Amino acid sequence: NGKQHTEKVESNTYYYLPMKTPDDEMVFGWEDNKGNYFAYADPVLVTSDLTFTAVLIQKMSVTVIIGDDKQTYQLSYNSFFVLPTPPETFNGMIFKYYIGDDNEQYQPNTTVTVIKDTTYLAYYSNILTVVLIAGDKIETIECPQNDYITLPYPGSENSNSENSGTDFLYWLIEDEKYY
Repeated sequence: NGKQHTEKVESNTYYYLPMKTPDDEMVFGWEDNKGNYFAYADPVLVTSDLTFTAVLIQKMSVTVIIGDDKQTYQLSYNSFFVLPTPPETFNGMIFKYYIGDDNEQYQPNTTVTVIKDTTYLAYYSNILTVVLIAGDKIETIECPQNDYITLPYPGSENSNSENSGTDFLYWLIEDEKYY
């Protein structure tokens, strides 16, 4: 923003370039009045008056869209961003995951590294995932919200399973028994 800072340094000594500007912005590096680039923390041998201009870290936009709400955050390149926890439901549908510009799925509280402008969209659906566990058997089915499903009988017992010799009694769903 044009702030200047002057520092007196003895001739023929090393000066270590700072990581931040006087107004506390992170720098990518510094450029002298001859166009030479220096990384922050580089030692510079001072033999005469020098002027350095900050090369600022590029700002990136992270946009999070949850239903009708759109929030955009300006962050430094290579910084971290934690995806927020969205409402569990929106317009009667259930939150499933975020989908990023890269078409990958992300869960809330996932930490992402910001390397480009990115948008994350909260995906809501009325399709639910049901996981059925019977002993060592696991079955996953998907069904529309508020739809009825027929709970399968777990089938014949595997005599090699650790639960061998036990009888099937009921399915337990959120502390409610289904026979």
